[in-house]
Amino acid sequence: MIGADDSRALDWLSRKRGKGGVIAAGALGPLVPTLGDRQVWNGHWNWSPHAAERRTAARAALVGGTPHPGILLGMSPARFASATGARFALLGCGASSPPAVDRLATPRSSIHRFGCATVIELAPARQGDLAAVARRYGS
Repeated sequence: MIGADDSRALDWLSRKRGKGGVIAAGALGPLVPTLGDRQVWNGHWNWSPHAAERRTAARAALVGGTPHPGILLGMSPARFASATGARFALLGCGASSPPAVDRLATPRSSIHRFGCATVIELAPARQGDLAAVARRYGS
């Protein structure tokens, strides 16, 4: 069961027009396809390539703390999140702190708050970054 604010964020994602996947913090990743009606970079273990590595990298980018050097491929958290191909970063109530939002927001981002949950519309990724993340973590 998820909280009301996380549910509102997922509902907003499902109603937002236009294409684009999601990189999600914590346990919300597997819920995005069903409740957010979008593809997710770090979803369920059974259907996300390199799931454990993706989960660790998503946590490092979205929440902070780098378990080992190079996990973000030398990119800033915001740049890495975009390089996953995601259009949105979903920070659920357990991860949506001001430092996490500051880490991901850029002048080209828009931030949508739902109580303690936050969705950040990410800046478009650079082509070379997309390729680097796909090589390392699968596409």
